[in-house]
Amino acid sequence: MNSNIEYERNDLWRWLLGGVLVLALIVSSIWIVMDRDKAPKPQEKSTISTSTPKPTAKPTAKPTTKPTSTPEPTIEPIKDIDPVNNKVTVSFSAPLLGHVTKEYAMDHLIYSITMDYWHTHSGVDIEGVLGTAVKASADGVVAKAEKDPNLGYVIVLDHGNGWQSTYANLASVENVYVGQLVVSGEVIGTIGESSPIEFAEAAHLHFELSRDGKSVDPTQYLAGLNK
Repeated sequence: MNSNIEYERNDLWRWLLGGVLVLALIVSSIWIVMDRDKAPKPQEKSTISTSTPKPTAKPTAKPTTKPTSTPEPTIEPIKDIDPVNNKVTVSFSAPLLGHVTKEYAMDHLIYSITMDYWHTHSGVDIEGVLGTAVKASADGVVAKAEKDPNLGYVIVLDHGNGWQSTYANLASVENVYVGQLVVSGEVIGTIGESSPIEFAEAAHLHFELSRDGKSVDPTQYLAGLNK
């Protein structure tokens, strides 16, 4: 009888001890959870970018239309007409476009800066930069292509009917040869500074026009010259 009572007491204590342990576990778990919630959370990284955003709009495209170029002026050549047969014998145009910096002067004297004296001038000086193309003023044949001691590199064209044109102070005469046929407007040389009696002048072409061996004022026969 006593053994049974003792056994029941021990069994009750076991249940009580087990319940206390379970309760302790439950309280510990609750405490851990609450303590974890109170702990400070790590700071979240900002999702806002600090870098400068790239523009999404495409740059404005460049215009594809090319600017309209200014057309070169067209010049009607002055014509020499045979009064008997009423036919054109030769027509002339300016060897280059530009102002006349030294006039034709066979009936009066003009001053030479280079030579420092007064003299006659059998042609006109037409301004231009070094290297500017010089064109034949009319159809013709190359009569001379040489270096003159006074006028520098010179080309003389024979146009027939006694007409000749002279192009002096050129850079060279390498573009043509004696006997060569040239047409009006064809490039025969470029402006140089080969004339020793005009080297102090601004860059220019020295141009002469003659008929039957006698010089004439080129401005009376050439279109496109600005006096």
